Amino acid sequence: MINAPTLPVKPPKLGKNLVELNGKEEDITSQFMRFNLPGNLSGIPALSIPCGLNEDMPVGLQIMGPAFGEGKILNAGYALERTHPLHGEKPKFVSY
Repeated sequence: MINAPTLPVKPPKLGKNLVELNGKEEDITSQFMRFNLPGNLSGIPALSIPCGLNEDMPVGLQIMGPAFGEGKILNAGYALERTHPLHGEKPKFVSY
């Protein structure tokens, strides 16, 4: 299995086409596909699960596995979820 961030940057405000990466403005589309595209193109199963907060924004952990390894990935995601990585916190934009 491969574990990696889901996105390399924090999501920008709605309507913005650029994100900041290492002090430079980059195209949002290329940055949002950067870590997801290899798995999508190869067809391997993947799962993104919240694993923390960064300035009140959720951070996702992407778990990728072998072909037909959905069960392993879901088990890994469930195991991580049971550790309560958000410690009961919710992003401020989420209201229940």
